[in-house]
Amino acid sequence: MNMSEEKSKKEIIAETFLKFFLQHGMVQTIINDVAKELHMSKKTIYKYFRGGKEECLYFIFSNIATESLKHLENDLNDIPDPKEKLIYSLKHIFGLAVPYVLGNAAEKEEDFLLENQIVGESFRDVFQNKLKMIIHEGIEKKEFHVKDVELSFHFIYGIITESMVVVHQNPKRNIVNEVTEAILKILK
Repeated sequence: MNMSEEKSKKEIIAETFLKFFLQHGMVQTIINDVAKELHMSKKTIYKYFRGGKEECLYFIFSNIATESLKHLENDLNDIPDPKEKLIYSLKHIFGLAVPYVLGNAAEKEEDFLLENQIVGESFRDVFQNKLKMIIHEGIEKKEFHVKDVELSFHFIYGIITESMVVVHQNPKRNIVNEVTEAILKILK
Protein backbone atom coordinates (compact mmCIF):
# COMPACT_ATOMS: atom_id res chain seq x y z
CA MET A 1 0.00 0.00 0.00
CA ASN A 2 1.47 3.36 -0.99
CA MET A 3 1.45 6.58 1.10
CA SER A 4 -1.67 8.06 -0.55
CA GLU A 5 -3.65 4.84 0.03
CA GLU A 6 -2.53 4.86 3.69
CA LYS A 7 -3.59 8.48 4.05
CA SER A 8 -6.87 7.81 2.34
CA LYS A 9 -7.71 4.90 4.65
CA LYS A 10 -6.80 7.05 7.68
CA GLU A 11 -9.06 9.82 6.44
CA ILE A 12 -11.92 7.38 5.81
CA ILE A 13 -11.57 6.07 9.36
CA ALA A 14 -11.48 9.65 10.70
CA GLU A 15 -14.60 10.64 8.73
CA THR A 16 -16.48 7.66 10.15
CA PHE A 17 -15.33 8.48 13.66
CA LEU A 18 -16.48 12.07 13.20
CA LYS A 19 -19.93 10.85 12.22
CA PHE A 20 -20.10 8.76 15.41
CA PHE A 21 -18.64 11.58 17.53
CA LEU A 22 -21.30 13.99 16.32
CA GLN A 23 -24.04 11.45 17.04
CA HIS A 24 -22.81 10.07 20.38
CA GLY A 25 -19.90 12.14 21.61
CA MET A 26 -16.34 10.83 21.68
CA VAL A 27 -16.60 9.02 25.02
CA GLN A 28 -19.78 7.17 24.06
CA THR A 29 -18.45 6.19 20.63
CA ILE A 30 -17.53 2.50 20.61
CA ILE A 31 -14.54 1.56 18.45
CA ASN A 32 -16.14 -1.81 17.65
CA ASP A 33 -19.13 0.04 16.16
CA VAL A 34 -16.85 2.15 13.96
CA ALA A 35 -14.92 -0.96 12.89
CA LYS A 36 -18.18 -2.73 12.04
CA GLU A 37 -19.40 0.27 10.02
CA LEU A 38 -16.13 0.27 8.08
CA HIS A 39 -16.00 -3.54 7.68
CA MET A 40 -12.56 -3.66 9.23
CA SER A 41 -11.00 -4.91 12.42
CA LYS A 42 -10.34 -2.93 15.56
CA LYS A 43 -6.68 -3.78 15.02
CA THR A 44 -6.75 -1.95 11.68
CA ILE A 45 -8.20 1.16 13.34
CA TYR A 46 -5.47 1.06 15.98
CA LYS A 47 -2.88 0.72 13.21
CA TYR A 48 -3.87 4.21 12.06
CA PHE A 49 -4.79 5.69 15.44
CA ARG A 50 -2.66 4.06 18.13
CA GLY A 51 -4.13 6.44 20.69
CA GLY A 52 -7.65 5.35 19.80
CA LYS A 53 -10.58 7.75 19.80
CA GLU A 54 -8.64 10.54 21.46
CA GLU A 55 -5.93 10.52 18.81
CA CYS A 56 -8.56 10.39 16.08
CA LEU A 57 -10.44 13.38 17.53
CA TYR A 58 -7.17 15.32 17.67
CA PHE A 59 -6.40 14.34 14.06
CA ILE A 60 -9.83 15.40 12.83
CA PHE A 61 -9.73 18.83 14.44
CA SER A 62 -6.09 19.42 13.55
CA ASN A 63 -7.05 18.92 9.92
CA ILE A 64 -10.06 21.22 10.26
CA ALA A 65 -7.92 23.88 11.95
CA THR A 66 -5.10 23.54 9.40
CA GLU A 67 -7.47 24.11 6.48
CA SER A 68 -9.02 27.04 8.32
CA LEU A 69 -5.62 28.56 9.07
CA LYS A 70 -4.84 28.72 5.34
CA HIS A 71 -7.92 30.89 4.79
CA LEU A 72 -7.17 32.97 7.87
CA GLU A 73 -3.62 33.70 6.72
CA ASN A 74 -4.89 34.90 3.34
CA ASP A 75 -7.39 37.22 5.02
CA LEU A 76 -4.78 38.58 7.45
CA ASN A 77 -2.57 39.72 4.58
CA ASP A 78 -5.06 42.55 4.00
CA ILE A 79 -5.07 43.72 7.64
CA PRO A 80 -2.06 45.88 8.61
CA ASP A 81 -2.97 46.53 12.27
CA PRO A 82 -1.96 43.81 14.81
CA LYS A 83 -4.93 44.58 17.06
CA GLU A 84 -7.33 44.15 14.15
CA LYS A 85 -5.48 41.00 13.08
CA LEU A 86 -5.94 39.56 16.55
CA ILE A 87 -9.64 40.47 16.68
CA TYR A 88 -10.18 38.95 13.24
CA SER A 89 -8.25 35.80 14.22
CA LEU A 90 -10.22 35.33 17.43
CA LYS A 91 -13.54 35.74 15.62
CA HIS A 92 -12.32 33.28 12.99
CA ILE A 93 -11.36 30.69 15.63
CA PHE A 94 -14.68 31.11 17.43
CA GLY A 95 -16.56 30.89 14.15
CA LEU A 96 -14.83 27.59 13.50
CA ALA A 97 -15.14 26.10 16.99
CA VAL A 98 -18.55 27.19 18.28
CA PRO A 99 -20.65 25.15 15.82
CA TYR A 100 -18.83 22.00 16.95
CA VAL A 101 -19.30 22.93 20.61
CA LEU A 102 -23.01 23.49 20.03
CA GLY A 103 -23.32 20.26 18.06
CA ASN A 104 -21.42 18.22 20.64
CA ALA A 105 -23.38 15.12 21.62
CA ALA A 106 -21.62 14.48 24.95
CA GLU A 107 -24.26 13.78 27.56
CA LYS A 108 -22.07 14.22 30.63
CA GLU A 109 -20.19 17.39 31.43
CA GLU A 110 -16.96 15.49 32.13
CA ASP A 111 -17.20 13.89 28.68
CA PHE A 112 -17.55 17.30 27.06
CA LEU A 113 -14.61 18.63 29.09
CA LEU A 114 -12.38 15.80 27.86
CA GLU A 115 -13.40 16.40 24.25
CA ASN A 116 -12.97 20.17 24.70
CA GLN A 117 -9.45 19.60 26.00
CA ILE A 118 -8.47 17.43 23.01
CA VAL A 119 -10.02 19.78 20.44
CA GLY A 120 -8.50 22.77 22.24
CA GLU A 121 -5.06 21.19 22.06
CA SER A 122 -5.42 20.56 18.33
CA PHE A 123 -6.48 24.19 17.76
CA ARG A 124 -3.67 25.42 20.00
CA ASP A 125 -1.07 23.43 18.09
CA VAL A 126 -2.29 24.69 14.71
CA PHE A 127 -2.99 28.36 15.51
CA GLN A 128 -0.29 29.14 18.08
CA ASN A 129 2.46 30.26 15.71
CA LYS A 130 0.13 32.66 13.89
CA LEU A 131 -1.23 34.12 17.14
CA LYS A 132 2.27 34.45 18.60
CA MET A 133 3.40 36.30 15.46
CA ILE A 134 0.48 38.70 15.81
CA ILE A 135 1.28 39.29 19.50
CA HIS A 136 4.94 39.85 18.65
CA GLU A 137 4.02 42.29 15.89
CA GLY A 138 1.72 44.15 18.29
CA ILE A 139 4.55 44.43 20.83
CA GLU A 140 6.96 45.73 18.19
CA LYS A 141 4.43 48.33 17.03
CA LYS A 142 3.76 49.23 20.68
CA GLU A 143 0.06 48.34 20.39
CA PHE A 144 0.42 45.56 22.96
CA HIS A 145 2.22 46.34 26.19
CA VAL A 146 3.01 42.83 27.34
CA LYS A 147 6.58 41.60 27.42
CA ASP A 148 6.23 37.83 27.10
CA VAL A 149 4.71 36.50 23.86
CA GLU A 150 4.64 32.90 25.11
CA LEU A 151 2.84 33.75 28.36
CA SER A 152 0.42 36.04 26.54
CA PHE A 153 -0.42 33.24 24.11
CA HIS A 154 -1.08 30.82 26.97
CA PHE A 155 -3.46 33.32 28.56
CA ILE A 156 -5.32 33.63 25.27
CA TYR A 157 -5.44 29.86 24.82
CA GLY A 158 -6.79 29.39 28.34
CA ILE A 159 -9.47 32.03 27.84
CA ILE A 160 -10.59 30.51 24.54
CA THR A 161 -10.68 26.97 25.93
CA GLU A 162 -12.65 27.97 29.02
CA SER A 163 -15.01 30.12 26.98
CA MET A 164 -15.95 27.02 24.95
CA VAL A 165 -17.14 25.47 28.22
CA VAL A 166 -19.31 28.55 28.81
CA VAL A 167 -20.74 28.24 25.28
CA HIS A 168 -21.51 24.56 25.90
CA GLN A 169 -23.21 25.32 29.23
CA ASN A 170 -25.14 28.30 27.88
CA PRO A 171 -25.62 27.92 24.09
CA LYS A 172 -27.59 31.16 23.74
CA ARG A 173 -24.80 33.30 25.14
CA ASN A 174 -22.67 34.96 22.49
CA ILE A 175 -19.37 35.56 24.22
CA VAL A 176 -17.08 36.27 21.28
CA ASN A 177 -17.02 40.03 21.89
CA GLU A 178 -16.60 39.56 25.66
CA VAL A 179 -13.65 37.24 25.12
CA THR A 180 -12.07 39.51 22.52
CA GLU A 181 -12.34 42.51 24.87
CA ALA A 182 -10.86 40.52 27.77
CA ILE A 183 -7.92 39.36 25.66
CA LEU A 184 -7.23 42.90 24.40
CA LYS A 185 -7.24 44.14 28.01
CA ILE A 186 -4.62 41.54 28.91
CA LEU A 187 -2.40 42.66 26.05
CA LYS A 188 -2.64 46.38 26.87
